[in-house]
Amino acid sequence: VYEGRIHVYNSACLTFFAPSNLSGIHGMHCEYIHSCPMWRNAGPCFDCVFIVTDPQVEGMSGLDVAHVLCFFSFKYQGILYSCAVIHWFDHVRDGPDPATGMWVVRPGYLRCNI
Repeated sequence: VYEGRIHVYNSACLTFFAPSNLSGIHGMHCEYIHSCPMWRNAGPCFDCVFIVTDPQVEGMSGLDVAHVLCFFSFKYQGILYSCAVIHWFDHVRDGPDPATGMWVVRPGYLRCNI
């Protein structure tokens, strides 16, 4: 039974190397992922993210899409665990849509969770 504190966050900041002119002088780039029940007094803002699920495959075939519902962290036995609660999306087909050239996803549901 865990009896410690759990800290909830409305956003996470990611800093990563992206070698292009758009990323700045040294290629470092910063992005925020939001998971806010109230964003600027205008309603919720829960961002979607790409997650590398197969690093051996290039492009969207190696990525999955998820909706970030919550960021939280806790410390257990002296180790800090940074976590996210997400809702997975499923690819509709194995490639991009022929008409638009874009990958189509839909919210994923397991039979036991419907």
